[in-house]
Amino acid sequence: MTLGAALTGTVNLGSGTDSLTLGDFANTITVSNVETLTGGTSTDVVTLGTAVTSGSISLGAGTDTLTLGNFANSLTITNIETLAGGSS
Repeated sequence: MTLGAALTGTVNLGSGTDSLTLGDFANTITVSNVETLTGGTSTDVVTLGTAVTSGSISLGAGTDTLTLGNFANSLTITNIETLAGGSS
């Protein structure tokens, strides 16, 4: 799925192997059940709402923030300027 407008809210892509591409806007979102997340050229603030056990997150250009949920996460991250871990 590719977002064509700025998003402030929640995205839950359900079961399966899912990919989300953020548009070139400032986005503030909580994502769940997303295995591959790609950011655009603006500042993105992303919070993981569910555990990621085998995923990839690259938030692209901008001053981006990723907050991991309180789960055991296993993922590859790139292009993230601020990373906050959960309690697990």
